[in-house]
Amino acid sequence: MGNVRRGGVALSDLLRLAGPDDGAEYVISAGLDHGVYDSAYHDHYEKDLPLDKALDGTTLVALAVNGAPLPARRGGPVRLVVPGYYGTNSTKWLTSLTVSDRRSTGAFTTKYYMDPPADDSAIATPVWELAPNSLLVAPVDEGVHVGRSVEIWGWAWACEPVTGVDVSVDGGQTWTSAEVTSRTGHAWQRFTLGWTPSSVGEHILACRATNRSGATQPSAPRRNRIHQRVVFVTQE
Repeated sequence: MGNVRRGGVALSDLLRLAGPDDGAEYVISAGLDHGVYDSAYHDHYEKDLPLDKALDGTTLVALAVNGAPLPARRGGPVRLVVPGYYGTNSTKWLTSLTVSDRRSTGAFTTKYYMDPPADDSAIATPVWELAPNSLLVAPVDEGVHVGRSVEIWGWAWACEPVTGVDVSVDGGQTWTSAEVTSRTGHAWQRFTLGWTPSSVGEHILACRATNRSGATQPSAPRRNRIHQRVVFVTQE
């Protein structure tokens, strides 16, 4: 997870010039990425997006990063960039865009990057929107002493804006609301909480983000599982 400034052409502008037919529902992107994955050879990489997301004005056919031409190691000279979606949807080394009335039939939309059904009555769902997630950055062991105030801080992100982050200093037994900065574009958001350790020894810090719709990070094993780290509190 990171923050950069992308430059390019809005996919919505290209689609409006192309004039998709009635009934179009997806945009399929293909790229030069190829090779062996999961013991099978794939001659190219292919993903799809809902047409509504492609038209929302944020999805880019990217040509630049941080003011410089997009290098090959970052998927240049042209790649798709889909803010708010997992990176697997931002096809590198872009070769074509196709508007379709159905999803791609490629392996990376039918077999891979699909979340399994939650129960027997459900169906697999595409790995598209970023689920709420957060990461602790500080404090680190060397700066944590009993009886002295320290700042716990980190980053939070999601497809929707993050509206709250809870922090725990006892491994998730109790939680306290942290301060969260507002979001600019799709950049991550900083959260902070002051803490004064009252005892020497090991403390398990944890954080969990909640987005605007009320979804939060789970404690169960998932890609956005609640993040924890161990901090050792010492005498000064």
